[in-house]
Amino acid sequence: MSRAGSGLSRQALLLASARASGQLIMVAIQAVVARQIGVERFGVFASAFAMAALLSGLVDFGAGSYWVREFSAGRLSSAEFRRRSSGKICVGALVALVLLSAGILGLPFRLLALAAGVLIASVVSQTFQVMLIAAQKNTKLSTYALMERLVLGAVFSLLTWLSPLAPEFTFVVSYICASFTLAGLTSATVPQLLPNFREIAWRKTWAGARYYGMSTCLISLQATDVLIGGAVGGPGVAGAYGAVSKWTMPITLATQSFSSLLNPIVSAAQDRHDVWRRMRKSVWLPAISVLAAVTMAVFAEPLVLFVLGRQFIESVGIMRLMALAAALSSIAQVAFTVLQARRRERVVALGLAVAVSTQLMLVAPLVQHFGALGLAVAAIAAQSVLCLVLGASLIGVLRTRG
Repeated sequence: MSRAGSGLSRQALLLASARASGQLIMVAIQAVVARQIGVERFGVFASAFAMAALLSGLVDFGAGSYWVREFSAGRLSSAEFRRRSSGKICVGALVALVLLSAGILGLPFRLLALAAGVLIASVVSQTFQVMLIAAQKNTKLSTYALMERLVLGAVFSLLTWLSPLAPEFTFVVSYICASFTLAGLTSATVPQLLPNFREIAWRKTWAGARYYGMSTCLISLQATDVLIGGAVGGPGVAGAYGAVSKWTMPITLATQSFSSLLNPIVSAAQDRHDVWRRMRKSVWLPAISVLAAVTMAVFAEPLVLFVLGRQFIESVGIMRLMALAAALSSIAQVAFTVLQARRRERVVALGLAVAVSTQLMLVAPLVQHFGALGLAVAAIAAQSVLCLVLGASLIGVLRTRG
C-alpha cells in the first residue's frame, strides 16, 4: 500500500469511527425524544429538522467543498478563506433569526423555533469542520467531531434532569452548545483559517461555487420529502419516517469520512493515474458501509421495536428500505466526491437533478398509496438513479487522460 493510500485509509477509518460513535449518540437521543413525545409530535420535530437541513444546504450552497478544493490546489488564500467563511456564518445567523421572529409573530412557533436552532448549530459546525478538512487536520477533526457529540449527550442528559423545557427544545439547546464547543476547539487548532468578521465577503462567499451550489441545493431538497409526506399524509407519516430515516447515517459514515478526506487529496492529483493511485487502496472503506447497510436491513424489526417500541411498528418496513438506500448512497458518494474534485461538478449537479426530481415527484403519489413507506420507496428509487448516472461518469473520468 502506498503511503498516501495507507494514510487516507487510517485517517478515514479514524474519522468514520468518531462520527459513527457520535451519530449513535444522536440516534439514541432522538429515540429518547421520540419515546417521550410520540409519533404525531415527533412528526413536527422531524419536519423542523428537514426544514433546517434544507436551509442549511441553501446557505452553504456548496461553498465548503469548493473552498477545500481551491485551498488545497493553492487557488484560494487563507485570508480569502476567512472572509468567505464569516459571510456564510452571518447569513446562516440572519436566516435563523428570521425563522425565530416568524415563530414569535404567530406562525407555527414550535416548528420554526426548532428549525432556527438546528440551522444555526448546523451552519457553525459545518463551517468549522471545513476549516479542519482544508488544513488537513484529520486527526483533530475526528477527535473534535466525537467531542461535539459527547457534549450533546452530556448537556441533553443534564437539561433533561434539571430543565422544564420540552424534550425537543432540550435537544436543540444541547445541539447548539455542542456545535459551539466544536467551534471553540477548532479556533485553537487552526487560527489562521478562523472567520474574519471584520472583512466579511458578503458578495464573494459563494463565488465560483455555482455547480457545487447546485449539487448542495439538490441534496438539501431531498429533505423536503419529510415535509411533503407530512403535508400529504399528516404528522404521523412524518413521525414514522423521521424516527428512523437518520439511523442509516452511522453505517454510511465510513464512506462519508473517506470522501471528505479524499476531496483535497484527489484535487491535488496530477492526472487520472494519480487519482486512482491515491484512492485504490482505500476503497474497502465504502464496502464496509454497504455490508453494514445490508445487515441493518435484515435486523430492522427487532432493532426498531427495541429502541422505539411498538408505537413505531410502521417504521420497520421503512428502516429496511432506508438501509438498502444507504448501501446505494455509499457507492454514489465516492463517485460524487471524485467527480467534483476533478472539476466535473457540472456532471454531478445534473445527476443529482435527475435523482432528486425522481424522488420528489414520487413522494406524494407513493405516500397516498403506501403511507410512510412510500417515502422510503421514493428514496431508494432516487439513489438507484444517482448510482447509475455518477457511476457511468466516474468510469469515463478514469478512462480519460488528464
